[in-house]
Amino acid sequence: MCILGALFGPIRLSAQHLQVLVSELVPWAVQNGRRAPCVLNLYYERRWEQPLKALREELGITDPPVHIKA
Repeated sequence: MCILGALFGPIRLSAQHLQVLVSELVPWAVQNGRRAPCVLNLYYERRWEQPLKALREELGITDPPVHIKA
């Protein structure tokens, strides 16, 4: 199911949004995925009060380079 969403989801994007996805967001995601530790073993329930910015810094995850509005 997730694979189908990843493959066919971008079809619904406009040409401009598809360009941003391929040129900026995918490289950002790959870079952060390689740099960050495995997040599958985090206890998110224990971190509800932790600010998102602090969690990102702890995990080495940077903010996305662009924000696409719907």
